[in-house]
Parts: sequence; structure tokens; C-alpha cells
Amino acid sequence: MTKKDIFTIGGIIILGLIVFECASKYIGASYKKAAEQQSESYPELKGQVLPSFNLLLPDSATIIDVAKKETNKSTVLFYFRPDCPYCQKEMTQITQEIKKLTDIHFFIFTPYPFKEMMDFYKHFDLKQYLNITMGQDYNYFFANHFKIGSVPCIMVYGKDKRLRGTFIGNIAPEQIIELANK
Repeated sequence: MTKKDIFTIGGIIILGLIVFECASKYIGASYKKAAEQQSESYPELKGQVLPSFNLLLPDSATIIDVAKKETNKSTVLFYFRPDCPYCQKEMTQITQEIKKLTDIHFFIFTPYPFKEMMDFYKHFDLKQYLNITMGQDYNYFFANHFKIGSVPCIMVYGKDKRLRGTFIGNIAPEQIIELANK
């Protein structure tokens, strides 16, 4: 093999690495942007009024009707499964950005056993947040009414209590704010 052949092969390898690096950055940036801007699910539900349904609160005695709770804020319904890593990631994002989300009231609920709900509640120390209401959907209303089985499911309602958007999977807090303020 001559020096010219070695330089040619070396040049091809370097060029290949440069192309690979550039493509990786482009694909990574596209993926990150797509993940940050989750596409909407169930667009046919848009505009519907916040439904009336009951949640059993962490004190295990109080039952509230979500639609009747006066918050004077936009509302987010966050349907979750306590052992779901995506639900845990979403809750982490919400609590980390809670100062940006003070104009939104969150109803975070699950149909799973009360103890599992309470473990989630304690793990994220949700008691400290005035704009978060945790509850158990003991009547399985949400999944039956909306025919939704996947979690996390996030439904964003405006102050007028009309649905702005529904998302299955993680959604960035900035996207929640944007929809809530529409």
C-alpha cells in the first residue's frame, strides 16, 4: 500500500465521520424538538366542556367534583398510573416548573389503588403545591368516558372550562402554558 492510498483511505474515513457527526446532530435536534412539541391526540374532543366527575382526595374522606371546584384558572387533567415511568417523568417536569404554572390548576388522578396513589403523592410531595389536587378516580370515570387507556394523558382546559388539547405521553410545561392561555 502506498502513502497515497493510506491518505485516500484516511480522508474517506474522516469525511465519513464528519458526515455522521453532522447527521447525528441534525437527527438529534429534530428528535428533541419533536419530543418537546408533542402532537395532539383526540382532536375531535377539542372544545368540549370539562366533565363532572368525582375524585377521592388524599385524606380518604373528601370527595370533590372536578367541574364544580372553583379555581378561576385554566385546568389540566393529568390521568396517570403510579408505576408508569412516563407519568413520573411528567410529574417531575411539572413540579420542577411549578413556578411557571401557577395560573393553572392541576387535577392529578388515577383509578389505581388508594395506597399506590398515596405513594405517588408522597414521593412527589404534592401536598405543598396549592395548584395541584390529587385524587383517586374510584368510579373509573375518565377512562370509560373518554375511552382512553394510555398514560400519561393530559387534557388542557382554558379558564372557560373548554378543552384546548389532549395529549398521550409527555408534554413540555411550556406547551401546557401555551394551550392554557389560548
